[in-house]
Amino acid sequence: MSTGTIDTVESPHQRRVRRARRAAAALLVLAVLAAGAVLAVRRLTDDGCAPGVHRAGPHRECVGVTDGGYVFSPELAEISGLIRAENREAEAGGRYVSIAFLLPMTLTAADSSTLTAVREELQGAHTAQRLANSGPTLGTYPKIRLLLANSGSRSEQWATVTDRLIALSTGPDHLVAVAGFGQSLSTVHSAISRLRDAGIPTVGSTITADEFADRRQAGFFRVAPTNSDEGQAAATHLKATTGPGARVLVVADHNRDDLYSASLREGFTQAASSIGLPLLDHQATYLSTPQGTGNAFLAMKEDICVARPAAVYFAGRGRDLGDFVTSMAERPCLGDGPLTVLTGDDAVNLRQDPRMLDALQRGRLDVRFTALANPAQWDGEAAESPDRQGFETFRKAFTGRFPAARDLLDGQAMMGYDATLTAVLGIRFAAGGSGDIPVNPTLALQGLLTRTGEHSVQGASGRIDLTPSGNVRNKPMALLRLQPTGGFAFTAVVRPLATAG
Repeated sequence: MSTGTIDTVESPHQRRVRRARRAAAALLVLAVLAAGAVLAVRRLTDDGCAPGVHRAGPHRECVGVTDGGYVFSPELAEISGLIRAENREAEAGGRYVSIAFLLPMTLTAADSSTLTAVREELQGAHTAQRLANSGPTLGTYPKIRLLLANSGSRSEQWATVTDRLIALSTGPDHLVAVAGFGQSLSTVHSAISRLRDAGIPTVGSTITADEFADRRQAGFFRVAPTNSDEGQAAATHLKATTGPGARVLVVADHNRDDLYSASLREGFTQAASSIGLPLLDHQATYLSTPQGTGNAFLAMKEDICVARPAAVYFAGRGRDLGDFVTSMAERPCLGDGPLTVLTGDDAVNLRQDPRMLDALQRGRLDVRFTALANPAQWDGEAAESPDRQGFETFRKAFTGRFPAARDLLDGQAMMGYDATLTAVLGIRFAAGGSGDIPVNPTLALQGLLTRTGEHSVQGASGRIDLTPSGNVRNKPMALLRLQPTGGFAFTAVVRPLATAG
């Protein structure tokens, strides 16, 4: 019986088409589901931040190497963009090599540095890059690319980053040297040792711990004085400014992972012994941790009032100095007179610390430190002096590039400039007068070894005359006083007693 509908009979071809469409639809659904699953997994596990940059460590920081195209921290966006643009021009110019500038650029509470200091150091490095590429002051070829290498908080991701840098030294990036490095930590020492073993020369900008120098294996150079140099300068200053028989108390950090604090203590105590500066028989010690110093300095208030030292030498990080000074502002013998505290260059990061400023205002404290560089240190020099001219070359180039920069008081830009400038001059020497000799890390190392005597580098922070072990001879320092209103007051130019090779 008919239902009133017309029965349709599929042809074999139609059945094949229908089955193919169903199969395609099923595959499409599976593909969408699979893509969603992969995306979900990537959101949970993907370590990629950008080419050459990935997440690592407990803080999931983006670490690695970039030409400025990736910004590690928002505060570094402008300088990263300027470096990337300059790199593009260098590439267009034909013959070029790359210098990586390695620093912790993603900081946490465990770091004693600041992003302001990082930015200023990169600005100084870029100033040297621009000066090198604009010619003819520093020669013409090879052009200089500046790569940014982030080693993570406290440089704890040094291994991954150094492996990447070593790979770049044999590829089209033509990496021939690494500069910067930040603070004197055991992780930084490991990074430099790894690069040195790979034959890549390194130039430290603000590294001061004596342990980094190695007479047995060339490869590490620095533009900063050593902690022994700082200790000698501080001891000499205290002997000249304290009365006969006056004794100094040493407050020392016993954190073995912080090479800066350990060598600062050793440098000062050895210098005091050699020049006859009396020290108290005991040292006041504490142990720094990423979480801070706790109540370590509370008991010292009483001890210092009993001992009545003529001055205190603080062999520790600037962050810990802030805790110490805050405690000393509440010492029970406040009415007995001011307390002089002298320390090393890491105090440079404290000029805007509100705790420090408050303590200085109410605590009758005179806090001074041996700074790596300060513009005022050349004010007393004649205009034609090499040191004054070296600084003026930097100042004009820096302010021309960064007219809105607030000041140069902390010296970070000067040290970043000097480290990069030293690397550039070593590279350009290796390339020959016309810049035609292709430079690799080995030739760059040989060029850096010539930066001594008549071939010394006239930097913004003074003459950089390198010893065979990579230290700088008789490097001048600025003795600065922390001001209660913020900033620094220049006191004097100080120098070490002598510089060993």
